[in-house]
Amino acid sequence: MRIAILHIDHCFPEKCSHECTRFCPRVLMGQKTIEFVKSEKYPKIDEFTCVGCGICTKKCPFGAIEIINLPEELSNPFHQYGQNMFRLFKFITLPKGKIVGLLGENGTGKSTILNILSKQIIPNFNKNASEQDVVDFFRRTQNFDFFKSLYDNKIEISYKPQILPKVLPSKKVKDIIKNKEIINDLELSNILEKDLSELSQGELQRAAIAITLEKNSGLLVFDEPSTFLDIYQRINITKAIRKYSQNKYCAVVEHDLLVLDIVADYINILYGKPGAFGIVSNIRNSRSGINDFLRGFLRDENVKMSDPITLTQPGTKKTINFTNKLLLFPSFTKTYKNFCLTSEQGTIFQEEIVGILGRNATGKSTFLKILYGIEKSDQKNIETSITISYKPQEISANKTTLVADFINPKNIEKKSEKFNLIVANLNIFHLLNRPLNSLSGGELQRVWIAACLFKEADIYLLDEPTAYLDVKQRLNLAKFLKVFLRIYKKAALVVDHDLSFLEYISDSLMLFEKKEIMCAPESATATKGEKYALINKLLSKLNITLRRDVETNRLRVNEPNSQKDIEQKNNKCFIEK
Repeated sequence: MRIAILHIDHCFPEKCSHECTRFCPRVLMGQKTIEFVKSEKYPKIDEFTCVGCGICTKKCPFGAIEIINLPEELSNPFHQYGQNMFRLFKFITLPKGKIVGLLGENGTGKSTILNILSKQIIPNFNKNASEQDVVDFFRRTQNFDFFKSLYDNKIEISYKPQILPKVLPSKKVKDIIKNKEIINDLELSNILEKDLSELSQGELQRAAIAITLEKNSGLLVFDEPSTFLDIYQRINITKAIRKYSQNKYCAVVEHDLLVLDIVADYINILYGKPGAFGIVSNIRNSRSGINDFLRGFLRDENVKMSDPITLTQPGTKKTINFTNKLLLFPSFTKTYKNFCLTSEQGTIFQEEIVGILGRNATGKSTFLKILYGIEKSDQKNIETSITISYKPQEISANKTTLVADFINPKNIEKKSEKFNLIVANLNIFHLLNRPLNSLSGGELQRVWIAACLFKEADIYLLDEPTAYLDVKQRLNLAKFLKVFLRIYKKAALVVDHDLSFLEYISDSLMLFEKKEIMCAPESATATKGEKYALINKLLSKLNITLRRDVETNRLRVNEPNSQKDIEQKNNKCFIEK
């Protein structure tokens, strides 16, 4: 089965010479394999007369066309958006009373599945299908009762979207969230008097999760619930989702593997070609699903999805002895009306990646802003001759700016080795001619990272760079950043809450800890040190332990009070190296 995909967001007919039709052998023979219809802007590709020569894909100056040979066993798609557009094959299994996690690359159909579950899309089977056709399709399957009840309007839906709205109603949190138990579970009591428009990204995320849980719904849907939440809050939301999803249908999309491993009972893997097609795997338990995804191979289905994602064994990594100092920052304080940050002195070395970890509202972003010079410490004494580049936590999209101009606004050395290296490794070449406001969350994040790295600097500051990135993109970013710093002899400080990502990427850590002082403004202390010692300190306060999966070496949370959990706590080894 051959499919032709036209990425309309990459297609600019007004800027090209219609090379796709001019060089197509079938068109030259008189067939309408690729045709521009007067009433439509974009070309149409006839998949039945296409011979798969691939000439159009090579000749298109914007890389807008893909010709893909699918596995023979695939028949009609479960849902297709339109001619030459994305299609989804197969569907997830959704048992009642269990949480199903969706794991896969961005662009393989996870959001499409959530939209189908929430009735925003009715699957069309590549034809004009009705709700009754969908119910009949699932007859004699585990999903029949769900879809029958869904389309009979017997199931109310609660849906927490991936990207939360920027324009919010002028209401206080306490007027929207009433359930005191949920407020306590998600630690929302300190924001009840705030207006929704005043909430930080992390506070808004927790409020959205609370609103989703509070509704008396039969279906709970969460699209990336951990984004912008710290490690403490991530553990809390997993407990809350499990607590309030009992006897309900529940689906969760999540890219933090630690969170997904805790929250999901079962996993459906999505694989295929991002933006072109997605295939849903058979359902499997949480551990097997995540491990199969990392291996890139579905053993029970005998399908190779991708190359394996390898996680280096930390204990066998060569220790790097950093000697070339880039920056020695002194101890300093930063005092606000209701908060005070105290940072111990520290040294940043050439090629070093410093991970920054800690609870939200402990001054991590403030620390980066002080280093960058946006804010001043109380002592105003951080002076250095080195240059610094900064990627903030909150990223925005300018409506008129093209990606290429945003990364390199002065068009200096556009074809330079550095530019090509960044664009290729962050996989954003196909985005260069698109405006920023047309990008998805993950695309926009990679573009901002690229803009940060392209600037000439000695130290790069990245604030929550994994937000909206999928598992593979996070690992690719980690690997590329290590290579980039080694090539150009630079350093980086990375704030993030994905503990697996930070453990993998960091050479050392800074831990930001809250100080509990009665009848005093909140305060926090930042300490730089050996990463496993600081992670161990953090986990001891969380009262959880992490072990290594024997097959993939990934970190997993031990079941509380299990033999392994008790053993590690007794040895005060909260994370296995």
